Amino acid sequence: MEGWRVYEDDAYYRTGTDTPGNPWFVTTLWYAQYLIAKAQAIDELKPVMDLLEWTAARALPSGVLAEQIDPRSGKPISVSPLTWSHAAFVTTVCEYRQRRQQLEGSLTRAEPATLTPTLSQRAREGATTFFLSLLRSRKALKSRVRAPAAR
Repeated sequence: MEGWRVYEDDAYYRTGTDTPGNPWFVTTLWYAQYLIAKAQAIDELKPVMDLLEWTAARALPSGVLAEQIDPRSGKPISVSPLTWSHAAFVTTVCEYRQRRQQLEGSLTRAEPATLTPTLSQRAREGATTFFLSLLRSRKALKSRVRAPAAR
């Protein structure tokens, strides 16, 4: 699994001419959001989980996400921490959780473009808690993304 570049042959902080550019967290997560929006079955969410795991694996030990990473070493390049990268991760997790619930039938289906604005405060808080625990342990990611049981 590779991250997504901003565009082909992006030279911004490029580490060599033998690569088409550096992977950025935000563009990688935008692609994950696209996959979430078009998913019609739970198994179509698997690539999204792969992208979330790819992102978490490249966070610094402190949990910080940079702007982009070196495609060879996987080390952060440019701005770090980058709030935009963190916001994209939290948004992607929120959208993943809601879409999974919809596909499991525990939520009414909404139009993909309205997923994020319709999240409840509880879902946002749950996503933030998830985000922090993910960056701390990175283990058992699949079981943590499942929505909590209804009360």
